Amino acid sequence: MPSRLEKTLHTRFITDLNELCERLNLSKELSSSLKEATNKYSFLIPESLLDRVKINDLNDPVLKQFLPSPQELEKKEGFVRDPLSESSADENAPVDAPFPKGNSCLLQKYANRVLIISSNACAGHCRFCFRRNLHPRPLFPIPQEFSSNRNEEANNAANFREKDSSAYFDQVFRSVRINPNVNEVILSGGDPLTLSNDQLKTLLDYIKTIRTVKRVRFHSRVPILVPDRIDDDFPACEDVDPSNYGAMLVLHLVVHVNSPNEINNRVAKALLELRKRGYVLTSQTTLLKGINDTRDTLVELFEKLANCGVVPYYLHQLDRVQGAAHFETTVKKGLQLMKQISERLPGYAVPKYVREIPGRKSKVNLLAEPDADF
Repeated sequence: MPSRLEKTLHTRFITDLNELCERLNLSKELSSSLKEATNKYSFLIPESLLDRVKINDLNDPVLKQFLPSPQELEKKEGFVRDPLSESSADENAPVDAPFPKGNSCLLQKYANRVLIISSNACAGHCRFCFRRNLHPRPLFPIPQEFSSNRNEEANNAANFREKDSSAYFDQVFRSVRINPNVNEVILSGGDPLTLSNDQLKTLLDYIKTIRTVKRVRFHSRVPILVPDRIDDDFPACEDVDPSNYGAMLVLHLVVHVNSPNEINNRVAKALLELRKRGYVLTSQTTLLKGINDTRDTLVELFEKLANCGVVPYYLHQLDRVQGAAHFETTVKKGLQLMKQISERLPGYAVPKYVREIPGRKSKVNLLAEPDADF
């Protein structure tokens, strides 16, 4: 029986390494050798991704992002459980935040923008995830009673959402409503697109009532890993009203993609569908040793994205999370790669090379600050 999340994403999850080995013709002994790493951080890959993984190839750049490794168990100096200090950031949460300190789903690391941990669910477990060691957070912040099943029973779904969820969201977003400087809400996770279409619409309907918020930005791997998620009922932007364009809520979607092999015709179709629905599409990529740390790989990736109408936005230096040291490249190599791809790509297809440093008011542009300490 498919889980609720599998129904939402239109795929099934593979959580058993034995099944993965059988499907990809890998050694049966592999599963037992990775058991301890899997216990540290669970294995999860969507079935929809397997057609982009080479059979019998442990070095496949798509597979390596999700396959556990014994190297995850090695302790490396400088690699910590919470590299962006988000747990301590909870201590700076507004006093009227809806969740207790230490378990807040709302973070305000930058001026004018609020980040919501929108879900603790993902479409796959990336082995380099900077939140891999944090305790699961609550599924934000839409109780089960606002699910599509109950809305189907309501005479008017829109009125139901407005009537039954507004008081709840008033509490969740209270600190945003009283801060006139907040003009953007960022939905992160986990992955916000693991919420159902009805939950997303409920959330967007409410955010539209906050007059100062002009933009909502989703950060998601879902359109890449599970392109069928972008179905006929997926939320669309409002129609542009030329007489009142300033009141329109603009929706941005930042797709996380690391290898050109992740982009096939189904992904291109999903990205086109998002553009038709009015989304501004950009991308973020993590620089990963053995996966995309060559000039030709990055050029191919960013050209594919540009051809799909996605503007490359960020190339991230790896966040130094415990368990992911084997993915790290040096900043020196990253700077060399940026120079090389800049010579091959048009300017709009060259992302910013950045690193996030706790306490900084913005991401650090490593072309401008190559020696920035972590």
